[in-house]
Amino acid sequence: MLFVRSTSTLESDLTTRARIRDAAVDLIGREGFDRVTVRQVARAAAVSPGLVIHHFGSKEGLRQACDDRVQQVLSESITELEQQGPASAMSQLARADEYLPVVRYGTRALLDGGPLAQTLFDRLVDETESWTRTSVAAGQVRPADDEHARAALLVCISLGMQLLDRYLAPGVPPEERTSAVINTMAGSAVELYTHGLFTTTEYLDAFRRRGDLAPSGRSAKAGRQTRPAGGNRSGKAPRRHTSARGKTT
Repeated sequence: MLFVRSTSTLESDLTTRARIRDAAVDLIGREGFDRVTVRQVARAAAVSPGLVIHHFGSKEGLRQACDDRVQQVLSESITELEQQGPASAMSQLARADEYLPVVRYGTRALLDGGPLAQTLFDRLVDETESWTRTSVAAGQVRPADDEHARAALLVCISLGMQLLDRYLAPGVPPEERTSAVINTMAGSAVELYTHGLFTTTEYLDAFRRRGDLAPSGRSAKAGRQTRPAGGNRSGKAPRRHTSARGKTT
């Protein structure tokens, strides 16, 4: 009896904790961390403010739990892409609404800046690079001169659409913009990534002839720095991203 009751209490506790965390992810993604209060999170999760503090210790502790959850979801989505390929991509696209709170939270974090923003961006780039390298090995993606730089570019394109959603979907209510942008731009993005843009290699050839640039990424790679903590799921520390001249940014 005591064992069953304890297990039931633990499961209920975990469910309550997750409900609070998910409510916070949604609210912070919409309003920003500074504008959201513990009381608002409690109201959205249908719990008392005291219970929020019981589970997370403080508002900052709640934020850390949200950060961890967002990075976990992003990592799992990349892993799914690596394992299942195009079928997974279409499945995730069909379930885009499920990812909206996480997408909004990540976008808001990048807008707010700070340590989380840098950590999140580094994590996104490293996870994307892991996916492209796996896909190259599987024959699904063409190899690049600089896999890390390409991954950073892909992340910037994706984030750019989200950060500019008000311009891409003018007149659409804020809570519907991300979904509208995904539905509008996804087809064009897949087409561009599949067929490319230029019909010849003239632009690339001209770029590679420039002696003051590093098209192969060799000098850029030489300038990268590793971070002492916060590694990605492969166990490697996220890397700083560099300009073509090898300077860290």
